[in-house]
Amino acid sequence: MLRRLTLLALLAVAGADVAVAAEALQPGSVYGTDEGCAAVAAGEYPATDDWTVVTRKSLHQHESVCEFVQTLPGRDGSLFVNAICSGEGDTWPATFAILAGEDDGALRIADSNNNPWDVHACDGQTDAAADKLFGE
Repeated sequence: MLRRLTLLALLAVAGADVAVAAEALQPGSVYGTDEGCAAVAAGEYPATDDWTVVTRKSLHQHESVCEFVQTLPGRDGSLFVNAICSGEGDTWPATFAILAGEDDGALRIADSNNNPWDVHACDGQTDAAADKLFGE
C-alpha cells in the first residue's frame, strides 16, 4: 500500500494521448481492474484484495482510498494527481501519474514509488454507481 510520499519519477511514454488520460477524470467516467469493474457493476464490495477503481475524484483499492485534491497536466500527455489517502487507520499524501495505457482506451497509473498498473473503462458503469458502492 501507499505509505509514504516520494518524488514521482517522470514516466516518459512516447505518444501518450492526453485525451485518453484526461478522460479518466471526467464526470461520469469510472475505470478499474476487472475485479474493480465487476464490483461496481454488482454494487458489492470486491471479494479479493487485488482491485482498483478510479473515478474523477478518487482511487479506491483494498483497504485504502485516495481522494484527488489537485490535477496537473504533464508535458507528455500524462496527468499528475495529488491525493490524500487513508486506510487501516492511517492518512498520507500521495502522487499518481495517469497516462494512456498500452491497450486501446486503457490507462496506466503509477504511484509515487513508480509502481505502474493498468485499468480500463468499466463499460456501462458511471461514477455514480461507484460513489454508491463506496458510500460517497
